[in-house]
Amino acid sequence: MVARFIALLLLAANCLYADWIGETQVYLTKDQAIEIILKGSEKVSELPVQLTTDQVERIEKRLGKPIGSRTFSILRGETGGQVDAYGLIVEEVGKFRPITFVVGVSPQGEVTRVAIMVYRECRGGEVRHPRFLKQFHGKTGKNPLRINKDILNVTGATLSVIGVTSGVRKALAIVEEVYLKTGSLTSAVTTSAASAALPSSPQ
Repeated sequence: MVARFIALLLLAANCLYADWIGETQVYLTKDQAIEIILKGSEKVSELPVQLTTDQVERIEKRLGKPIGSRTFSILRGETGGQVDAYGLIVEEVGKFRPITFVVGVSPQGEVTRVAIMVYRECRGGEVRHPRFLKQFHGKTGKNPLRINKDILNVTGATLSVIGVTSGVRKALAIVEEVYLKTGSLTSAVTTSAASAALPSSPQ
């Protein structure tokens, strides 16, 4: 009798914990995310890049926090030999768990699109809605990209808003440092001799 009571108690605790932490919600696969940010590009490549020590230091100084890793895979869409856009899949912690999302960046350094791929929190899922994400469109590294400055908060989702905003700033900083700064193409070290070509986006 006691053993059964303890088993039921543990089951209830596990259910409460799962509800508190949240279930994983997958909204976009990697292929779907690429299609969203690089739609229409004739050629889509995934470019493994290893940041140099100097690049890491500049990015971390700009963001005001460590970036965690110096190796990233940057997506690039091209048409007729011209770059259409870059993309970076980012993970930033919301309240308890990481939020996975993709950030598109134009060759001019402007955010073209942000889309939530995986959300793992029990609350704050409103950050995946277009009404919130459209705030980032057109933003550059020159914008504050700070909650309650140029990014409106979402009631009940403050930590998720901070996480997504932080990830957008990070994506902009990395793409700008690697591809958009003068001379940056020669300073970043690719981790493979050739970029990995992905299937072209459907027209």
